[in-house]
Amino acid sequence: MILNELRLTIENIVNDYCTEPSIKEALLRALARPGYALHPESSCRAGVLVLEVYRSIRGGISEGALLGAGGVELVMEACFMFDNVADEEVKPQYRVSSAEELSMAISLLATGIAAVHQAAQHSYSIGSKLALVSRYVSEFNAACAGQFLDAHLVGVGSCDSNKALQMTSLKAGGLGKSSAMVGACLAGGTPDVVDLFGEFGLNLFTYLQLIDDLRDACPVGEMDCD
Repeated sequence: MILNELRLTIENIVNDYCTEPSIKEALLRALARPGYALHPESSCRAGVLVLEVYRSIRGGISEGALLGAGGVELVMEACFMFDNVADEEVKPQYRVSSAEELSMAISLLATGIAAVHQAAQHSYSIGSKLALVSRYVSEFNAACAGQFLDAHLVGVGSCDSNKALQMTSLKAGGLGKSSAMVGACLAGGTPDVVDLFGEFGLNLFTYLQLIDDLRDACPVGEMDCD
């Protein structure tokens, strides 16, 4: 049920903020790809984390929480598209160029942050309203640093496990931390509560990314991956 409401909110955000028909249609098609937010089997990790953190504090889900979750998820989708361009994995079946993929990523990033800003008007304390967007952008910059480090390491060609973990903690963990903090801020959590959920989000997304990486490196059934 949460996923259905979240997907509907995401679609509404795109329709509301992306008024140019050509890019709006392209974005909605892109978000329906396998693994992306509007695909029926997508997990929408970032948006769901916002909602679960919010619910753990307030006991339910509000319109503002859904709006914030939708915005955060769109920012994560933008990161997926940046990865496609950086890794040169814009698939032919997408029928878009790398430049178009990058344009859509920028549009989703701007749209997501705008939705988070709008959601802040629904938060439960004045302090949260004032701090939420600036705190989110500040923490999201850690994920940007992780993206930069990832690109750098690809150029270098090799790295040790500590550097790889640092990159994953910044890139994936930064997304998790910023997402969880949005949920806590929207719910009116105290600074200590916001920080606690932020650390939870960081560790959770770092762990999930490491599991995904291991699955990619060691597909099920390949005995030599032990």
